[in-house]
Amino acid sequence: MNTLKKREYIIKDVAIGKNKLFIELYPKKIIEVPFNYTPKLKNATKKELENYKIIGGGIGIHFKDLDEDISVDGLIRDFIRKYKKITISLPNDLVEKIDEIAINRHINRSTLIQEALKNLKDING
Repeated sequence: MNTLKKREYIIKDVAIGKNKLFIELYPKKIIEVPFNYTPKLKNATKKELENYKIIGGGIGIHFKDLDEDISVDGLIRDFIRKYKKITISLPNDLVEKIDEIAINRHINRSTLIQEALKNLKDING
């Protein structure tokens, strides 16, 4: 039985910059991870950072000298995903009103809420 889940991305390579890691993900994505991403990375020497190994076929990075692991899932959550899915409960009449406005504007509920938030930010500076 294969219990490994199919991954959207895997770690392909790591490069160490002046104050950040450059992590190449497969397929076709490079993310910049500042050293202050974790306390151990922030306080690490260049030599400690260079002693890493990509583990689990690309599911993480292990920094041996630091005893620190970074997972591809955490990197995706913290650096790639712009939005997090959440579940909230709203009164039916409010949801129906939001949907009515969205339909009249020919957009979906999520887009309407994003526009409303942008307008609030513009008003509040």
